[in-house]
Amino acid sequence: MSDPIVLSSSSLSEFLLCGKKWELHHVYGIRSSPGVRTVIGIAVHAAAETNLSQKIETRLDLPEADVLDAFSTSYDTEAQEIETPEEPIPAGKDSGVGLTKLLHREVSPTIQPALVEHQVQYRIAGVEYSTYLD
Repeated sequence: MSDPIVLSSSSLSEFLLCGKKWELHHVYGIRSSPGVRTVIGIAVHAAAETNLSQKIETRLDLPEADVLDAFSTSYDTEAQEIETPEEPIPAGKDSGVGLTKLLHREVSPTIQPALVEHQVQYRIAGVEYSTYLD
C-alpha cells in the first residue's frame, strides 16, 4: 500500500502549472531535470536558510563568506542534476552569487526570524495539507 498523498502549496502549484508533470512526479516518482534558474533559486534559498536558522538564537547574520559557501555548496550539488542548461552553468552560479550577496547585505539585516522552514500540517475537509512557515 502506498503512502497517502499530502497536499502542499508547491504540489498544488505544480499541479496547476501542469497536471501531467504533477502525475509523473507524485504518482510515478519521475522528476524532470532542473534548469539553471531553478538551481539558482534552490541554492539562494539554502544560503538564506543557513543564515536565518542560526539567527533565531544568535540574532546576528553569519559572515558573508559563510553564506556564500552555503550557496556554492548547494549550487554545485544541484547543478549536477541539470541535463539541458538553458544558460551556461558557471554564469548561473555567478548570478546566484550576486543575488546571495544582495540578500545578505540588503535584506537579511532587516529580518529577525521567529521560525525558519517550520513545517505545519493540517486537514481541510478531510484532506491532509502541509506547508512551511518562515
